Amino acid sequence: MRRNGTHLQQVHAHGWRLWSRVLLGALDEACYTVSDESGSPLAAYSVTSDYGQGSSRLRLEREGVAVEADARLRRLPDDAPYLIPAGRLHASLSAKGSWNVSLVATELAGTIPSTVIAPRSLGAATANERGEARDLPMLRSLLDRAARA
Repeated sequence: MRRNGTHLQQVHAHGWRLWSRVLLGALDEACYTVSDESGSPLAAYSVTSDYGQGSSRLRLEREGVAVEADARLRRLPDDAPYLIPAGRLHASLSAKGSWNVSLVATELAGTIPSTVIAPRSLGAATANERGEARDLPMLRSLLDRAARA
């Protein structure tokens, strides 16, 4: 995420329901509420993704917002699959010092727009390019460990 500059865009909401299950490692997840705060350096952007090209376009929707965590969870391989509702602001990160492999299933996008909270300095519109995973030995090792778990 640091390579493509999206590390400051962790808090987001999908326009579809998402089911997930941790297969390996641990995942820290936080859910958020958003409020108006005129002096905040953050803004809410709508997201349109083009999966064929591996990019997403952000369009400024609301300047001066603040986010506050209202739930924090640690997801583990022994946990049941869980649902993140469409439109729910959240951030999911591998637990500190841990790799994570998760299985994710989504439905097709509905009428709820996808959203990301990001610095206002991005301006009115910007694009994010998604890079390819290039560390194939690491990915293979993670998948092998998940298969044995």
